[in-house]
Amino acid sequence: EHKLNKKVRSLGLQVAMSQKLREGNLSVVDGLDLTSYKTKDLNTKLGGFGWSSLLIVDGDDSHTKATSTTNFNKAFKNLQNSRSTELCVLPTAGLNVYDIMKKEHLVLTEAAVEAIIARFSKKQNTRFWEK
Repeated sequence: EHKLNKKVRSLGLQVAMSQKLREGNLSVVDGLDLTSYKTKDLNTKLGGFGWSSLLIVDGDDSHTKATSTTNFNKAFKNLQNSRSTELCVLPTAGLNVYDIMKKEHLVLTEAAVEAIIARFSKKQNTRFWEK
């Protein structure tokens, strides 16, 4: 088992996100709020983009709390079972290079961007998009 130190892991995340940005496969959304928990609504929202695999990163642990994203979570669980598209939702704490590179498109919420900036600025005082 090999363990990487924090600087190397942080640099890996920065490089992976920079690559997605250069490829045009990184998007930022306001939030994961849906007006209803219907799978059809989420499928319509995601289907218009034509992504075959998707990683969604949320800035907080809202997927474990009863918040306004509960409708998204219910729709996502149903959609995950019924759709051929590979979908994955992670909190920023679970963000890793493997998942970023495995999926075709990376979607970050505004809260995730703020959390990632705070995470990188604490460690290296750099931002992945300024390189």
